Amino acid sequence: ELNLKNAVLDLVKNMPANEDAEKAAVTNLAGIINVDSSTFNGDIALNGQKAVSELITNGKTEEALAAAPKANFTGKNEVNGTITNTYGVINVADGASLTADSITNDTMGFIDVAGRIESVVTNTNGQVSVKGSNAYIEQLDGGDLEISANTSSSKSFGDEAESKVNEAYV
Repeated sequence: ELNLKNAVLDLVKNMPANEDAEKAAVTNLAGIINVDSSTFNGDIALNGQKAVSELITNGKTEEALAAAPKANFTGKNEVNGTITNTYGVINVADGASLTADSITNDTMGFIDVAGRIESVVTNTNGQVSVKGSNAYIEQLDGGDLEISANTSSSKSFGDEAESKVNEAYV
């Protein structure tokens, strides 16, 4: 479990001799990352394939979601890097905001949004769920979108939304 509150976490692959050092990633295979009003300088990778693939194969979806790696965002958060979610769960709480260079939601990844995602979300074989009336995503491309909140799609996406989803469930 990694908990950040009002913090700055700097990750680099090698100690930086200059400001162009390559970023490292925190890889979460089956744990929890809680980020509250913090800045994360590096990449985040959620990859729960090993933890959940057998459960999914056996039709145990609820157990798979419980075992999946999670990243929970509360408060105002900035990820100066990418977020890759494969077989994991990203939660953006009501009143929270998340800004990242990019977010990729792939292969059984779940993103639950009650707050704001100020980034482009590429959703390939994953699911994005709008969970609150104040939910907002800058841009969503591909995959499934589930809306289970009292909101309108025009409020959920930017004024000039170029969002494209494969299937929407309300």
